[in-house]
Amino acid sequence: AILDSNLAEVNATSKSIGKLMKEGKKEEAETAKAHVAELKETNKKLQAEMEQAASDMQNLLYTIPNVPYESVPEGFGAE
Repeated sequence: AILDSNLAEVNATSKSIGKLMKEGKKEEAETAKAHVAELKETNKKLQAEMEQAASDMQNLLYTIPNVPYESVPEGFGAE
């Protein structure tokens, strides 16, 4: 959720930078550019954390055995 809101803010701010440059408000545009750069850096960290969490979860899921279907009879072999 945080990543999505950051991406939306990056997009909105990036659009406003173009408008600010056209209006000649270079200082405000530079401030907005710095803010976008910070958000992008934060997004990279969040994305890396999300990928690591997904990897950790997948590895944990690999350790859980499959539960047999309820109609499968108990036993040690295929008989």
